[in-house]
Amino acid sequence: MEEPEDLGTAWRACNLYKELLLELSELDLETEAARYNIALAQGMALGSTWAAYCLNDFLRTRRFIKGIHTAVAHLLTTRKNRPVHLLYAGTGPFATLVLPLLYCFRPEELQFTFLEINPISYHNLQKLLEHLDLMDYVRRLEPADATTYRIPPGETVDIVLSETMQAGLRREVQVPIFWNLLSQEAARQAIPIPERIELFMGAYRSNYEPSDSPPKAVKFGSYFRLDRDHIPDDRSGDTLPSARIKVPNNLDDGFDQLVIFTEIDIFQKQRLRHGDSGLTTPLIIRDIHRNPVKGQFINIRYYLREDPGECIEITNDPL
Repeated sequence: MEEPEDLGTAWRACNLYKELLLELSELDLETEAARYNIALAQGMALGSTWAAYCLNDFLRTRRFIKGIHTAVAHLLTTRKNRPVHLLYAGTGPFATLVLPLLYCFRPEELQFTFLEINPISYHNLQKLLEHLDLMDYVRRLEPADATTYRIPPGETVDIVLSETMQAGLRREVQVPIFWNLLSQEAARQAIPIPERIELFMGAYRSNYEPSDSPPKAVKFGSYFRLDRDHIPDDRSGDTLPSARIKVPNNLDDGFDQLVIFTEIDIFQKQRLRHGDSGLTTPLIIRDIHRNPVKGQFINIRYYLREDPGECIEITNDPL
């Protein structure tokens, strides 16, 4: 059985990790250029400052690192003839989620393709890897758009890693990156990390006390899922099929917020649920004390445009 998480230790470790990376780096997080986000056709790539600040989300950082380590170790038990090839799309300035792994495995066990479209992040990562004498682990480091990147012929990718998302899969490019990379022949058998991201419509109690017996949250239904089994053949459109979700007639009056829940399965036991991370913060859609939704129908769809997110219609009409 896995030991319970020591949140204080995890928080301190992530703070020390961030301080070390900033000390080793020449990156100035306060410049306007470092804060600049890059707009893409179906989302945005974060500025270097915001990508670096993701380290503050300490449970997210810890669980991703643990999940990736487990995935690499698992693959190494199944093969002896070549290293695990991990493609990391959207590395930010530090390749935060994998840098510790380079001290856990040898270059003959683990090789990386690093993709980063932001030029400041790209150049900072290159200098950091060179400074730490870790280039033996790098198969390629490319200043590339991972939503359109083509894996070179003859390559086999074992793990596709990307954490380019916010709660509700809003704004960023997680979905088009996974759809692009996982649909390519070179990554057909690759483990995606995270393994599953799923969006749910539900209700939440804003004034919940831990001693309360009723649940803090309830899910009505799922409306979007991103995993290996949900890569559409036709990815030319920007709006996905809608889901229709009925709000229960007997919804407890203690629930005061209509929300979107994000659930993330990283790998095996490593998961993020609501409240664990900024990535899974419930997104408030409506105050349902003032605007009740009991018995109503929610038409919701996820769309991919310059600003990805959801489109919601609430109606009494069952058809």
